[in-house]
Amino acid sequence: VIPDMNAAAGPVHGMASLAKGELKLVIGMSLVMGTCVQQFMGVLAHEFGHFSQRTSMMAYIWINTVNHWLWQCGYGQDVWTERLERWQEQFDNEIAQVSLFVTEWLLKLVRLLFQNLYKLNVRLTNAMSQQMEFDADLYETRVVGSAQFRAGTLALRRMGYAWSQARQTTFQGLHEQDKMLRNLPAASLEIASGFSPGLLKKIEEDLQVEETRYWDTHPADLERIANAENAGERGMLHCELPASVLFGEVEKLCETATLNWYLKLGISGAREFMVDNAVLL
Repeated sequence: VIPDMNAAAGPVHGMASLAKGELKLVIGMSLVMGTCVQQFMGVLAHEFGHFSQRTSMMAYIWINTVNHWLWQCGYGQDVWTERLERWQEQFDNEIAQVSLFVTEWLLKLVRLLFQNLYKLNVRLTNAMSQQMEFDADLYETRVVGSAQFRAGTLALRRMGYAWSQARQTTFQGLHEQDKMLRNLPAASLEIASGFSPGLLKKIEEDLQVEETRYWDTHPADLERIANAENAGERGMLHCELPASVLFGEVEKLCETATLNWYLKLGISGAREFMVDNAVLL
């Protein structure tokens, strides 16, 4: 359980956990606070859809491992870069400088090769990730119905904006006043509740202009909505109650998740800086 508005499914410990079926579900409490039961259960259905993709997830982890290695070779700094810089300072004779210059350019050519291999691999493989998202979306539509997918998507986008502002508020409060929000999910909900009609319109308009690019791991929301609506699912669950009713002691859970998040960010003594939301909002 985390304080932000994401939900995710994945292995507990990498590839070995996937092979054993050891999977974890991550639930963002800002997501819980900002959705109704129907929308929240739709998101969970999407994540359980990923649970059914164990083979694809294993392939995708391996692909990302290769992509990371290609990126390091193409863009990362290595011991040879440091050696060449050091030798250029140590040796001032002409032959050594020419040799180092040629070596440096050869290394740049090799890096250029790896950079292009990285870009090619991302272009070829991210379509797989996008298709996994389309597939998981179909699990969501079976639960909530195709007609509800757009409303759920807009709710997530609104909470995403609100979560971003809540984060900014708490970090600004820490920097300027040594104070942080005690309950980030509740703060996200309060911020989202105060959005003006103009901002809500802008959030919906942003939905219309996004396009899927080859380096995106997720397809654009508009394409996902079209995919869900084309499925023509009637849905099995209709419930407009706030998703928070599904959790016992939801306020305490949100505060605990907030504190844990601060501690994972390395904010020492975070509990001492936490104040009631009203102080900073």
